[in-house]
Order: sequence, then C-alpha cells, then structure tokens
Amino acid sequence: MIPDRNQIAAVYRLFRAEEDRPRSMSYFCYRLRAQQIGYDRLTVALVALRQLGLIRVMRDGENLRIRINPVEHKVNLEEAPVLNRLREAREHYG
Repeated sequence: MIPDRNQIAAVYRLFRAEEDRPRSMSYFCYRLRAQQIGYDRLTVALVALRQLGLIRVMRDGENLRIRINPVEHKVNLEEAPVLNRLREAREHYG
C-alpha cells in the first residue's frame, strides 16, 4: 500500500504531464499500471505530494485537476507525514 520513491516520482511525472486537465482516479491508475500503482498507492502518493507542497488538488465533479506548484529546492519525499504514519502503523501492527 505504501508507494516507494520511484512510484511517487512516476505519479508526479504523470501529474506534471496531465496538469490542469480534469482526470479521474481510474484514468491515473490506468496510466500508472506498469509501475504497479493502484488506487491505494495513488491516493497515498497524491496526499504525500500535496503535504510536501508539490501539487495542488482541485475537484472538478468526479475528476481531479492537479496543478504543479513551483519548487525552489529539492524535497525529501520521505518527510511526507502520511508516509511516516503508514510506516509507523506497519511496524506497530505488522
């Protein structure tokens, strides 16, 4: 369920390529199927990228519009709160 760094990077690249076009989660999952990113990993990656200030997410009916935020410096994906909480839960509950 927890996406690795490469999977999150693939999600970010897709969001950058599809920026500001209304797309469904199913569409994103279809496009990311080769990286083994399903709905659960996509959702976690989306939250992590938003928490790190890399993207803005807007609803457009049942679709999402993703906007890429300007970045002034490198961001450590491992610092996303959602990833830390999921790792802690995995360690605690096995």
